[in-house]
Amino acid sequence: MIGKTGELLLRGLHAQWRSAIGWTLGIVALAVMVGATWPTIRDSGMIAAFEQLDPRFLEAFGAADFMTPAGYLDGQLYALLLPLVLAGMAIAATSALTAGDEEAGRLEFVAALPLSRRHLLLTRFAAVLVVLTGLAALTVLTIRGMREPFDLDVPFSRLVSATAGCLLLGVFHGALAYAIAGFGGSRAACLGTTVTVLLAGYVADFLFPLSERLEDWQRISPWWWAIGSTPLGDGIDGSRAAALGVVTVLAVAVGTWAVGRRDLRGA
Repeated sequence: MIGKTGELLLRGLHAQWRSAIGWTLGIVALAVMVGATWPTIRDSGMIAAFEQLDPRFLEAFGAADFMTPAGYLDGQLYALLLPLVLAGMAIAATSALTAGDEEAGRLEFVAALPLSRRHLLLTRFAAVLVVLTGLAALTVLTIRGMREPFDLDVPFSRLVSATAGCLLLGVFHGALAYAIAGFGGSRAACLGTTVTVLLAGYVADFLFPLSERLEDWQRISPWWWAIGSTPLGDGIDGSRAAALGVVTVLAVAVGTWAVGRRDLRGA
């Protein structure tokens, strides 16, 4: 017997299986495409051309050290695309499994089980975390598997920490959607608010530093706290990541508290 919590977790995982396959195929294809392109980029004249560009412009796209494998992966994957994919998946899945299912009335049957509403939604969020963690681990394995054939010589520890930072950024935005759903926000509110925070955070982290008047505001960005500007090249700042982790836990705690103080909406 897996118990009621295990059953709820499996229900949450089952609800995501189609989208999880799509996200998995997308991440693997993206990582393979980026890795396989490195030898061509390295051996062409493109790197010399990049060296002539303003370093601040390159840093704005996470490509400050584009001529190295780590800098290349930052510019092509870790500074933008992977964080966007993981955050997008976290936002979409969390909004669907919480606010979306509540709006559609699909939570009413599950809520009839002898479990609290808090337990119900928290277990659904846990199911999202399981899928997200699996996608992050798959990304690490895919990039690691391309180290020899495509000469992507990046330390494994740095690869793991950078991917963990991207995962943390995704979980933070998922937790924000969860908190909004906990207070009874609609699926549209969850999606709209968290996507706005995601995009605004990217602008603050990567584009604000281009302006002397705005560069200090970079620190308001969750991106800066999770991955900085070059997560593979410079590594992850553990203290900043831990601080964002605390904020993430608080968002989940607030959302869990809020849903216990109200009734679930029906279809």
